[in-house]
Amino acid sequence: MTAGETARTRARGAPVFAGVAAEALDRALAAATTRTLRDEEAVFSRGEEAERVYLILSGMVRISTLGENGKRIVVEIFRDLEIFGELGVIDGLARTADASAYGPAELLVLPATAFLGLLADSSTFAQNVLRLVTARMRRTYSLLEDASLLNLELRLAKQVLYLAGLGMSGERRVRIHARMHQDDLADLLGATSRSIITILNKWRAEGLATFDGRSAQLTINDIERFRTLVARPPGG
Repeated sequence: MTAGETARTRARGAPVFAGVAAEALDRALAAATTRTLRDEEAVFSRGEEAERVYLILSGMVRISTLGENGKRIVVEIFRDLEIFGELGVIDGLARTADASAYGPAELLVLPATAFLGLLADSSTFAQNVLRLVTARMRRTYSLLEDASLLNLELRLAKQVLYLAGLGMSGERRVRIHARMHQDDLADLLGATSRSIITILNKWRAEGLATFDGRSAQLTINDIERFRTLVARPPGG
């Protein structure tokens, strides 16, 4: 099996392709290529024409933009078997944010024509994409609500749980499989690095989580305690 065939086989397991007829999916994936990224390597930039949709075969990709003060604001971080870049292809408008590798990553690159063709050929795929876009809109609304109602510690805890993908883990101790500099966490929450360091030091003192500054690895020491922290009501 060639590298391209291996990539396409892995891509078939992506949730967005669930239930899609094999013939239609194979026709779309036949047009796909793969791309290997170094840490921080750009995938696309704000203002570029949207000509491709990407599916993450391994690693993570960060979607970001620049605030008025020139500070980077992280909009989202996508993980294994998630697609991104679909909005510009669907509406035909330019990219509204930057995308770059968050650590080493490998992508399946699907031309816009193949993506749109699959949307036209498969109502199942169209429904999957609609659900995906809706779920991401809900997450965006949730983040905006959190920014208004929750303190920084709770917001950081929710983001850490999301990045760790704890809903699929039965382990008590989990290490996030991406380097997480305090600056990255600050960008993700629109906070200062100093405030993030203060919270990380607090978690370490409480035995809740450990941050290794040299390797930029964050480890949750007790999932249940961490979930309890996130479930705590504001001010509780």
